[in-house]
Formats: sequence, C-alpha cells, structure tokens
Amino acid sequence: MTFQQLQFAVACDSLGSITATAHQQFTSVSNVSRALSSLEQEIGFQIFIRSTNGTITTPRGKDFIRHASIIISEYDKMRGIYTGDNRLSFSCASPPLPYTAKAFTRL
Repeated sequence: MTFQQLQFAVACDSLGSITATAHQQFTSVSNVSRALSSLEQEIGFQIFIRSTNGTITTPRGKDFIRHASIIISEYDKMRGIYTGDNRLSFSCASPPLPYTAKAFTRL
C-alpha cells in the first residue's frame, strides 16, 4: 500500500470517477485504475464498484476511505509542523506527453 494509492482512493471517492481522479492528480486513467486495482488486491476487498457512469464506494470501502483520509490529513499536518512549510508543493519528472503539458499549463 502506497501513499499515492491512498490519495487516489480518497480522490476517487470524492469525485466519483477514475477519469476525474486522473485529471485532478495529473496522471493517466490507466495509472489510477491500476493503482486502485492493485490496492484492492492487496487489502483483499473491493473499495469501488466501477461502471460506465463512474465509481460507487462500497460500504467496506467507505470505512477504508475514512482511515485513508485521516492518514493523508495527519501527513499534511506533520509536514507543516516539522518542515515549517504549509504551502502545497510538488516535484516530478515526466516524459513529454500531451497530458503532462496540459497539467503544467493548468498550474
């Protein structure tokens, strides 16, 4: 289980769509889908029911999302306290692909 998988799961619960999550997280739909499938396989249950209309969080998935949200929130608090940095920042490396150019343009 990775922090990024938790972020994708929380975003997907909030947005109700893997596609919307991919756009929000500046990554591909296949990357989000693979990460969520891998996470579900690792934990042994389905977090989301997928359909052409988006995603629906399962009852057990709701409980998982609640814990994941707490972890993300606490990480953000800890980062702010111990680094003195409350602003959002990121770093990344990416190949020259159209969706990455769009992501950087939107920033």
